[in-house]
Amino acid sequence: MKHMLNSLLTYTQNLESKVKESIPGVIELDEEAIHDFRVALKKTRTVLYFLHYMSYGEAKTTGIMSQLRPIYGKMGKIRELQTHKTLVPVLGDLSGLDIEFLDKKINYQIIRNKPFMEKYSKAFKRKIPGIYKKIYTHIKKAEKGRTRTDAAADFQIILGRRIQKQISSGSPDLHQVRKALKQQVYIFDAFQESELLSFYKEFRAEWKILESTIGAWHDQLIFREWLIPGLKWKRLNDAQYKTMIKLISYLRSSTGRMEKELVKSIRRK
Repeated sequence: MKHMLNSLLTYTQNLESKVKESIPGVIELDEEAIHDFRVALKKTRTVLYFLHYMSYGEAKTTGIMSQLRPIYGKMGKIRELQTHKTLVPVLGDLSGLDIEFLDKKINYQIIRNKPFMEKYSKAFKRKIPGIYKKIYTHIKKAEKGRTRTDAAADFQIILGRRIQKQISSGSPDLHQVRKALKQQVYIFDAFQESELLSFYKEFRAEWKILESTIGAWHDQLIFREWLIPGLKWKRLNDAQYKTMIKLISYLRSSTGRMEKELVKSIRRK
């Protein structure tokens, strides 16, 4: 148990370092920094879920979660816009539509958020030491408290059941499936030296590939949702309006096909 908790402590310390290192780039809206920042927060949230589970709910993590939620959500909006930007040339080629004008619209929305994100990021930077100090306290308490020696393996089983429950339903929520897959990867990485999780080593690559594939579907879905209110943009000429209608139609068809194939693929596994 002590070795497992030491692994979790080291893993979480690395996450704190990554969050701190990312802040300067986040303030400048650097794409890689924002991606690294959000991934580190996702992993931190998974650590909190695991601690709550492992301690039978004795680790009170909701307060820490509430501190992470605002910056994570605000940063998510910027990350979505940056993902939209990378999709423009790809979808232009796939659909055969001239959608380069969307690049300027996306850039405008990203730049407009810079002062706002700078303020949020600097405020969050001051909270980082306190947030992670609380997490380290929970990890250290877990060593002395009511814990499960095989909690990491049990948690993987629970995540697997969560995925199966979604897939066996009539209309699975692929986004929830993706979140569970991410958590499976994160928990494995936190305890990858543990014999308890050695069984899952062969599955990690499969989880990662499946999660990334669902991510490609989700990126197109979110882009389509962003385009729909965009039809009401001012300074949108008739040609651009018609092009956006065609692109929305293309994405509706594309994401529909991708979703069906993904569900079939997951059910076969």
